[in-house]
Amino acid sequence: MEKSTPAYAWRSTSERPATADVRWSGAVGRGLLGRYARNRAATIGLVLVGVFALLVASAPAVAPVHYLQVGVGPLLEPPSLRYVMGTDDLGRNVFAGIVYGGRVSLAVGLAAAFFATIVGLALGLVAGYRGGMPDELIMRIGEFCQTLPRFMLALVLVAILGPSVWNVVMVIAVLSWPLTARLVRAEVLSLREREFVQAARALAAPAHRLVFREIMPNALAPVVVNASLEVGRAILTEASLSFLGLGDANFPSWGYMLGYAQVLFRQAWWLSVFPGSAILLVVLGFNLIGDGLNDVLNPRRDVALA
Repeated sequence: MEKSTPAYAWRSTSERPATADVRWSGAVGRGLLGRYARNRAATIGLVLVGVFALLVASAPAVAPVHYLQVGVGPLLEPPSLRYVMGTDDLGRNVFAGIVYGGRVSLAVGLAAAFFATIVGLALGLVAGYRGGMPDELIMRIGEFCQTLPRFMLALVLVAILGPSVWNVVMVIAVLSWPLTARLVRAEVLSLREREFVQAARALAAPAHRLVFREIMPNALAPVVVNASLEVGRAILTEASLSFLGLGDANFPSWGYMLGYAQVLFRQAWWLSVFPGSAILLVVLGFNLIGDGLNDVLNPRRDVALA
């Protein structure tokens, strides 16, 4: 028996509507990589993040003794050849704190940005494609979340739920999805009236194909850029919460180290300078990466330069 062919299935490549600003050929992909590489600031950001990622990934090799291990060295020893970043008042190695604390800070930032992006992408697709009541409900909830001071709300929620790494990740993600949702919704509203989507709709393509094959791939550019920036924002939020004592003491982050060092700043400047510098460099790195991705993926930039 001959298999039936869905009405929306194109019989040849020539019959299929063009769908891709983002379905690049290899040559276009190499061109985009070349453009990113020519952006010095973006390259510096990638190097900064790459160095810290390599450092925390090789933590057992570069810092065999964990930061939580006390009495490793003399108390409050300044940076030296033996302890390159000094020790604290419990004899803990500050370099080990930077390495293992970086694991926590980066993990929280990446996880919070990932969950916020997934939720925002899903809700933005629903709001933009369906419209009507779902759109109104999602956008009103997002606007409500954005009208409240983000950090103050995070402070209250973490205080209620408890200062664990998982709770911090979930709170940051819940407060961060509205921006992604608004970006995706705006892209969907523009794309759903484009010719290639209308052509697919005319061929009786089902809604899920229109959304996931035609619309979503072309709406991902601003999402990728925002996700990179969101990692930096999440790291800053987690550091601020930990600085105020709402971080997980069992998994000390750079923010925890800053909070612990505040009473010892006059005696031991290195306890604050090194974790503070780590936060600054990593957040700067993700922001530079985001700016570089925006230059590469923003089609309006090409139109402006044409």
